Formats: sequence, C-alpha cells, structure tokens
Amino acid sequence: MISLKNNYIRRKEMDSVLTFMVEGSRDAVSELQKSFKNYFNHESIFLFKNVEIPIRLYLQQIKDSVKKEIIVSALLPFNLYNIIYLAGFTPVAVDVSLETGIPTYENVASKCNGNTYGFFNYQDYITVPLDDRFYELDLKIIDIYMTGIAADSENSIFKSPSDFQIYSLNSENIVSTYGGSLVINSSAKLDINMESKLPDYSLSDLNASFGITLLSDYIILFDKLKKIQTIYRNSVIKSEYHTYQDTGYYSSSYFPLILKKGLKDVQQYCKRNGLESKKAYENSIITLKQNLKCKNAKYLSSRTLLIPISLSFNNETIKLISKILSTLP
Repeated sequence: MISLKNNYIRRKEMDSVLTFMVEGSRDAVSELQKSFKNYFNHESIFLFKNVEIPIRLYLQQIKDSVKKEIIVSALLPFNLYNIIYLAGFTPVAVDVSLETGIPTYENVASKCNGNTYGFFNYQDYITVPLDDRFYELDLKIIDIYMTGIAADSENSIFKSPSDFQIYSLNSENIVSTYGGSLVINSSAKLDINMESKLPDYSLSDLNASFGITLLSDYIILFDKLKKIQTIYRNSVIKSEYHTYQDTGYYSSSYFPLILKKGLKDVQQYCKRNGLESKKAYENSIITLKQNLKCKNAKYLSSRTLLIPISLSFNNETIKLISKILSTLP
C-alpha cells in the first residue's frame, strides 16, 4: 500500500542531525534562521515549534484593537477558528474559489466594514499569490501557508508582501523541520523577538538541523517535485477529473483530486489498487457549522480527495499512481 505518510529523509539530513547530537553546542536554530534571512532577503524572521504559537502571539499583541472581526476561509480548520474566537475576535467565514480553494477578492471585500481588523489568508494544498487588490483593502493580511516554502518554475522562492506570514515546516513540506513554523514579521508594530526565544515556543536545535540541508538543496528538490506534480496533473485529465489550477508555484503536502461525484467509489478504487487516500477539509468550519452558506466550500469539502505525493517515491511508484489517476471510475 502506498501510504499518505512518506517522510523524505536523506542521508544528508541524518548526518546534520548526528552532527548536532555529537557536537552538542551547535546552534542549529540560528544557522537555519540566518539561511532563511538570506533566501527571503528579510531580517525579521523567527522559528517556532508549531503553527499555532505565532497565531496566538499575533492575536495577543492586537488584543486591544477596537476592530474585532477577522475574515477567514470557510475551509479554515476549526481549531484555528477557535484560537481566533478565544482571543476575543469574531471570525467571519467567506466562500472560496473552486479553482484555488481560497477566498476571492470579491468575497473578502464584501465582508469588510468599520469593525474588520484583518484577513487570515489560510492556504493548505497549493500556494496562491493574492490578487493585488487585496492589499488595497483597509485590513491587515496574515498569511498561513500550510503548503510551506514554495518556488516557481524558475526556482525563485515565493515571497508575499503581507504584514505577517507563517509558513509550515511540517514533515509533509519540502523544507521541513519535522514540526515547526517560519514567521516573517513585516509589521513594525509587532515584536515577537523575545517570545521566539522562549523554550516553550521556540523551535529546537534538533528539529532545525533537519531543515538546514533541505533548504540548501531546495532547487534540486523543487525540480523533482514539479516533475511529479506534472505527471499527476496529466493523469487526472485522462480521468476527466481535475485539481486546483496551476498557479505557477510548487509546494508539497498532498495532491488534491476534485471529483464530480462522491468520494466513496474513487477512494475504494484507489485502495484496491494499493493507493491510500483521504478526504480533505474534514475538520474545517464548513463541515462543522451547518448554518454557513458557502456553496463552493461545501462542494470542495465533500468532493476533494487527497493523494500522496512525496520526493521519496521512485519511478515505479510514480508510474503506478499515474496509472491509477488516469483510470479512475
């Protein structure tokens, strides 16, 4: 069975971890942080042990804002919805685009009012640059990229102009610390430098040592990922299904397959042929709050199947998955 969980650990990463364990005094967090600063050409970069911590820190620092509404995607995970709510803000869910799975400019703009503080731009399966018009709205934009670090066809790392950016460094992503997050703080009014060094919040040196070699080889890794994603896309077309639009940026996690009918038949077909899959958006707002009228989000939450994609796959595995995707019922 081809599993959904396929951690990509090379000898290089293991050597980096062993070096840290043997030397002991190696400051891997500072080393990785410095590398990220060079790649993003930004000084205000921090590393945390998960994605939730910087979200909580951000909300804590803006708790005195008189504006209390934050616009979010109807596909936002419910645990993040709760973090916003418990911080004293009101999450306002909006519908998404069927082509990208993220809110459109029109949907976000329609919810802006005098009480709107910002927009949480949560992206989980593809990296989508926001329409320039988003930045003309009177609100703060907080990016949450569960897709992790992304790169385009020229191997240029994706850079967002938003006020506060969070990139997942989980095991599903190419540049990974096997749990953790990268934060780019472009807001001069927010200071998280002290918090980033607290033991309960900061990324460990052991985790950071995984990311050092992965980041240094990102061009090679993204090139391989692009080839796999292209094969998947071409195979899906043969089955007359589709996936999210090609935005020009490549990131790893899962490959989202959007179906024309229910998931059960296709999921069983994949299983019979040795391919594990799972339903997307299972714990999102739209699946848990029945009163939301967001038809596109509802459609995607009931018709999106996640297919494993990993740099650990050899050619034989990729060919098998390609064959399954091109012959779906």
